[in-house]
Amino acid sequence: MRRYIFFWLILFHINVLAQHNSSQDSTSLSPQVNIEAIELVHHPIQKHFLQSQNKLEIRQGSRELAGTFDDPARVLYRHVGISTANDQTNTIVYRGLPSEFTRWSINGAEIVNPNHLSNAGRLSDQSSPSAGGVLAIPFEVVNKFSFYGNPYEPIQNNALSGVGDFNFDRLGENFFKVGLLGMEAGFQTKGKSKLKGDFRYSTVGLLSDFGVNFDGESIKFYDGFLKYDINDKLSIIAIAGNSTNYHTPIDSIESASVLKDLQDISFESKFLITGISYKGKKFEHNLFYSQRNNERTSLLDTTVFYSPDLNHLDLYIRKSQKLSYNGKGNFINDNLVLGVQALIGYDELLKDLTTLKGETFTLRPYAQWQYLKQIGQGQFKLQPGLALNYIRYEKLKIEPSLFSQYGIGNFLFDFNYAIKNKDQELNNSERNRLNSERMESLSFAVKYNLPKESISFMSRFFYLNANTKSYRLYSYINSLNNFNFDYNIGSGDFFERQNIESRGIELMIDKSWSQGWYTNINVSLFDARYKDLDINTNENFKSIFNISVTKEFLTKKNNRWVFNLAYHQRGGGYQNVIETLNSYVTERRLSSYKRLDARFQYNWNRRNILTLDIQNLIGFSNEGYYYFDAFANEELLESQLGTIPILSYKRIL
Repeated sequence: MRRYIFFWLILFHINVLAQHNSSQDSTSLSPQVNIEAIELVHHPIQKHFLQSQNKLEIRQGSRELAGTFDDPARVLYRHVGISTANDQTNTIVYRGLPSEFTRWSINGAEIVNPNHLSNAGRLSDQSSPSAGGVLAIPFEVVNKFSFYGNPYEPIQNNALSGVGDFNFDRLGENFFKVGLLGMEAGFQTKGKSKLKGDFRYSTVGLLSDFGVNFDGESIKFYDGFLKYDINDKLSIIAIAGNSTNYHTPIDSIESASVLKDLQDISFESKFLITGISYKGKKFEHNLFYSQRNNERTSLLDTTVFYSPDLNHLDLYIRKSQKLSYNGKGNFINDNLVLGVQALIGYDELLKDLTTLKGETFTLRPYAQWQYLKQIGQGQFKLQPGLALNYIRYEKLKIEPSLFSQYGIGNFLFDFNYAIKNKDQELNNSERNRLNSERMESLSFAVKYNLPKESISFMSRFFYLNANTKSYRLYSYINSLNNFNFDYNIGSGDFFERQNIESRGIELMIDKSWSQGWYTNINVSLFDARYKDLDINTNENFKSIFNISVTKEFLTKKNNRWVFNLAYHQRGGGYQNVIETLNSYVTERRLSSYKRLDARFQYNWNRRNILTLDIQNLIGFSNEGYYYFDAFANEELLESQLGTIPILSYKRIL
């Protein structure tokens, strides 16, 4: 019944706004006054450093930062407060929160995890709900990728860690690209109705020619993107992809050194995202359906190696589906925003013969008001918001938010506060179903900008508290910790709630020098802990440090060279071990992580782009995680990736 109500509300909302649209879209309104967000406008490459309301904005120029591999999520690592759990994957760790709390959307409509090879960089080699080795959406089609950390405004999706939102409203181009990661081709038609497409096929095994060892694995992915603009307001979008990872066991046990050498492993993942988007001058509607199926099997021949403590046949299947709507309209000279978000979701996980299922239904009507006033020599902006969140099986949740900003002279101050509620996705039964997860967060920022000298300073203080699923449950699902094999996941202990607290300060300096030199330095100092257990989150790095140096110049023939060096360092993560029967936690911290990346790009004749992107230029050896290997009969350390050079050539047709 709720699903029929959901669809009726969507159709009613579209119908009402459409009736207003024809009369109001063309209405002449007084121009809206905006205070400039904290945006580093002096750096043409790093202009994505947008700090208004904890928003980071990635555009096409951002790909020129080193070590990004044309992945918007990896661009985020150059910013304050963000790092990754493992450099084999594009996990987004924001202010020490688990990356599983990150969500994805298109124009505000939530979608499934849009990444290939979601098992990459995982201790369990099983699928991540939020990340992967390669983004399955080509950077070429992205107009804007916005990451909302701890979303404050009611118009943003509810998420505990952050939301990565895609916008594809840019004209594409006809091109082809070849490189070590594979081949890519795109096209863009002309006329009133436009069709844009992009298709990729990749064989990561080509990297073996440059000395990168993938332990005999065969890794492939391919995807396709289509966007049909019926007119300048209405678009249809379809994205699909497939990725596989096969590992064949070695011939003899004498040649094996770890258990994986003897395992026959198959990982397959498929996804589909399709939807319709309408954008008028005053109204917007986005309706998307997405699904994802991940399956991993691991077979160990007992005649070759047998251990009573091992599952010789492991089966992991996770299926996810989401139907999401996001619509809004602007009223009263664009000072009032009214909208609604709705989500129907289904998630099923089969792991070690244990099944977890979850059905999601949420409906969020919201309103946000904008108030602008000149105070003395400065300008004051106030944006209070309110959402009413209906979550299945629960009472109505009230979600207030407040954003205020004051700019005077070279100074800009802003304050954010919000309460958000997020429905859970997985439960072992309706009997043990928990209430929604809750996030309360606030931050205060100060920016000082000297346009004439092309330098900006920014500092931000933040605090957040997340009341979420049990630390043990997430650890079990993702195999991040050690558990006794006879422990029953049906036990209520797995569903104890935990509070995560994170607080800290972020500092950033951006400087534009003469003769095409640019520098950005930022530092994050924070502490993120499970308050009830009194332990650190696995991602509580304590500190993150970035420095990026860019040199850009033009030749006499107007060809363009860009060189970028980017250094990323963070404190060591934690690998906590939980002994379930004895109910105690052992904390162990990994060593600090450091990496220097480089990018060299040459554009000539306006149609040719040659790029060399190098991750871990010096070859730092960083710790990934510790694990016990049954075959070696000892604890081993898995290291992260060494030097990876990616050479590519793009030709614009």
